[in-house]
Amino acid sequence: MSLAARFGWRIHDRLVARAVLGMLLPVWLLLLGFDGITAFISELDEIGDGGYGVGSALLYTLYTLPRRAYELFPTAMVLAA
Repeated sequence: MSLAARFGWRIHDRLVARAVLGMLLPVWLLLLGFDGITAFISELDEIGDGGYGVGSALLYTLYTLPRRAYELFPTAMVLAA
């Protein structure tokens, strides 16, 4: 049994879901990319303090991307709808 049949989705429900989700992912990734780049640029000011280098700044930015993605989801959803 398909997922659509299991939840009783009609064809227009599937079309709307496909349209919204089809736009959500690119918008979300674009926002996440912009936010990640600006976060990395703001971390460049801290380079040289102690043992904090470019690699540490990049690693910190990469480690905070899941939190940033979670925070940007509502904005991406509004922009994609």
